[in-house]
Order: sequence, then C-alpha cells, then structure tokens
Amino acid sequence: MTNLFHALLAYLPRSEDVLAFIRDHSTYRGWEIYHLILALAGITLLILWRRNRRALREERRLRRRLASINDSVLNLLGKATESLHDTLDMSAFIRFYTDYSARSLCAQSAAFFRYDPAERTVHADAVVGVFPSLFNASQERFNALLARPQDLQAYLHDTHFSLNETPLVEAITQRRPMLFDARDVAQRVRYSVSACWGMLVVPLFANQSVFGALALTNKMDRSPFDPDDLHLAQSLSDMAGIAISHLLLFRELQEKQQIDIQLRNAEIILNHLLPQHLPHDPRYELAVHYQSAYRLGGDYYDFVELDERHLGIIMADVSGKGIPAGLVMATTRSLFAALAPGQFTPSAVLRALNTHLLKLIPDDMFVSATYAILDKQTGLLTYARAGHEPLLACRQRSAPQYVGQACGMVVGMLPDEIFSQTLCDEQYHLHSGETVLLYTDGLTEAHNEKGEEFGRAHAAAALQHVCGLSADEAVRCIVQRVKKFMGDAPLYDDMTILAIKAR
Repeated sequence: MTNLFHALLAYLPRSEDVLAFIRDHSTYRGWEIYHLILALAGITLLILWRRNRRALREERRLRRRLASINDSVLNLLGKATESLHDTLDMSAFIRFYTDYSARSLCAQSAAFFRYDPAERTVHADAVVGVFPSLFNASQERFNALLARPQDLQAYLHDTHFSLNETPLVEAITQRRPMLFDARDVAQRVRYSVSACWGMLVVPLFANQSVFGALALTNKMDRSPFDPDDLHLAQSLSDMAGIAISHLLLFRELQEKQQIDIQLRNAEIILNHLLPQHLPHDPRYELAVHYQSAYRLGGDYYDFVELDERHLGIIMADVSGKGIPAGLVMATTRSLFAALAPGQFTPSAVLRALNTHLLKLIPDDMFVSATYAILDKQTGLLTYARAGHEPLLACRQRSAPQYVGQACGMVVGMLPDEIFSQTLCDEQYHLHSGETVLLYTDGLTEAHNEKGEEFGRAHAAAALQHVCGLSADEAVRCIVQRVKKFMGDAPLYDDMTILAIKAR
C-alpha cells in the first residue's frame, strides 16, 4: 500500500498546479473540481494497475523460462549420469546432447562440430535433421549434396573443414555464443543445401579449452532465435561441457589403467629375462643385487656356461629409461644368448653385439657393457669393457683397486671398424679370498638429498669394509650403505651389483 500511495502521489498533479487551475476556471463549482480530481486518481490507478499486471506477467514468463531451462539442464544431467554409470561412450553422449538441444530449442536441425586446435579444423561428431552446409563447398560438391541431401550427414562426418571456412570461427576463437539471422547466414555461407533463416552457435568447453561447438538452425515456427534461446543453449552447453570433462577424465584413467597393466606384464617378462638362478661352483661365490629406478629397468646381467671350465659373465646398462630401455635390454639379452656360446674372446662377442645392435636400436640409444670370462680352474678373469664402469677388486687386509686401463666405446653407436679400434681384452687373476665387483653406474652415481654422488671412492671404501664377508653378505652390506648415503633421495638410475668371490 505504501508503494502504491507514493506512486499515486507521483502521478497526481502538484497542489500549486491544482490551485492555478482553480483560479483560471473559477466558474467551476466545488463538486465539479472534486469529480475531476477523482477522475485523475482513477486514471492514475488504472495506469499503475496495468503496469503492475505487465510486470507480474513478465515475472511469470521469466519464472516459466527459468523452470524450463532448469528442467532441460537437469534432464541432460541425468543422461550424463547414465553415460558415466553405464558406459564411457563419448560419441553416444554427444549425439544425445545434440538431439536434446535441438528438441529443447525447437530447432529443425543441429550439428556438433569437434574442434582440432592443432590443425584448426572442425568435423561433425553428430548431425540431427537436414543440416544446412556450414562450409563453402565446391560447386560440384554442392550440386551433388543438393541432389541427395541425405548424403550431407556422412559428408560432414567424414570431412575435416578449415575453421575459417565456417561460421563457427567467431564462436570458437572468441569463445562466446553467436546469434545469426538470415542476413548473417547469407553473408557467411556461399551455398546452402536447404534454406536457413536463423542460426545459433555455442562453443562447448571441456577442461577449460574449446572442445567443439554446437550449431542450431531454423526454429520450427520460423521465428528467429532470441536471447532466451541463446541463454538456454549456453546452459545446456555448460552442462554438457562438465559431463564431457568427466568422460575425458575417466577415459584417461582407463587408458592409464591399461598402460599400468601392460607395464606390470612387461615388468614381469623383463624380470624373467634376467637369470632366475646363479651358477654354482664350489670354488667361487656369486651374488647379485638388481634394482630398477622405474617400472622397466635398462640394466642387464647374465651368465653363460661356455664349457665345464669357463663361465661367461656380462654386465650391461642401456641408455635411457622406461619402456625403450626395457625393449633394448631384451634385444641385447637375446643377441648375447645367441652370440656368446662357443666364443672365448670377450672382445669378439662385444664386436658381434655391436654389429647387430647398430641395425636394431634407435640412433640415440646405446649400451655400455663389460663381458668377462672366468677360468674356474685358474681364477683368470679375461674381460673387455665397452664404455662401462671399471671392475673393483679387493683382497683381505689390502686396499681395494679399480682394475684395468682400457675402456672401449659403447655398443650400438659406432660403425664396426671404429668400435673395434677402441676395444681390447684385459686379464685379472682372482686370488683366494678376493672379491671382484661388476656394477652399473647406478651405484656410483647414486645421489643423496644434497645432490652429492656416492662415487667410486665410497664404492671402494664400502667393498673394503665387507671384503672378508661372503659374496651375498658383502652385496647386502654395500646396498645398505648406499641407501643410508641416499637418505630420502630417490633412485634416479637402475643399480646392479654383481660380486664374484674366490673361496
């Protein structure tokens, strides 16, 4: 009532105006003036009532519109929930979203175009109805589609169109919805398979980037699309974008799970490629510690019984990490198993290995290796090193020493003639009670939390400390010493330690 009273006062004539009117028309009687004022008040009340009625009508319309939008969005949310629960079929959800948007906005046709930001192209993922062409096709193609409009859907699905050739370019590049009337469409499309008197284009965002755009054309009642239609289409697009973001996330998780399963299987296979049992000889003890920094390791060790007297021992380290290193390691293992038997010269085996690996592995990968042949009767160790760490030997009550001077180039990188020139065989004699270590650079390059390397000095000191122990105990104590040095720092490279102890 208060608001109505103030409004009435605003529409009533001012008092001075009324007095002036009375002076100018003094012939009027008092009751006539009273009726005049009542008439003015009635007219004012009528005007206010009509305005209030229009406002209430507009408010009800907005409420109905909002309720319709909410219902549409909730229905789409329900379908998205079903998609997430039953299947991760992205195409099925996009088809439903396209069809549902067309029905919600009473559009004759609609199409959802997936956007490729790298190529700046679009192609249709879903098409509803006879969709007018959004591209400037050749006259020949246009004539063919005009004769068979049903072929347009397949053409839109199968063809990637330059973004700049479509009216989608503004909506996608400017990241905002666009409303086109018949004149706008005529300016943007050279040919149309069917008449188009209105178009609405809404970009769809997934994970904060443009995933695609929905284009709706031609309202059923031939009226133009209005801002309310644009608001509804944008609301549906926002909901669909959330659903697609979750679908992409779930798909990524599925792919990661599949990769994890494959990596687990590959890990099992590669671990089975390593020796499952160590050779046994009453005159020598052998012990090994193998630890990969990643799921798939690139370190490799193996043994081959050349005859009753000679035992071949290889220690190798593939460059790189992960799956590529694991594959090269498996290749190296297969080649060594084929090349080593019957050959008693370590350098000859490494030369043959280099010849084959040059053809089989990528140019940016290589293998460092030490191949040694132990004469179990005399304790003579004949070995060749190809870019690998030197042997470390220690006798009881003696200082440890790094064995050998020559070090050839890595395997699988240089042509045979150059590789052979850098390689040579050396010998070392194991005495009773002496321990020799073969290892990869994962031991010497292990870092602590300060970034300091374990280094060869620490490795030599560790071996000297455990030289009197059995091979198995010595390796275990060295590993514990390395872990204590590293603290909480992660292992960045595979680490393999192989100990040979003469009894």
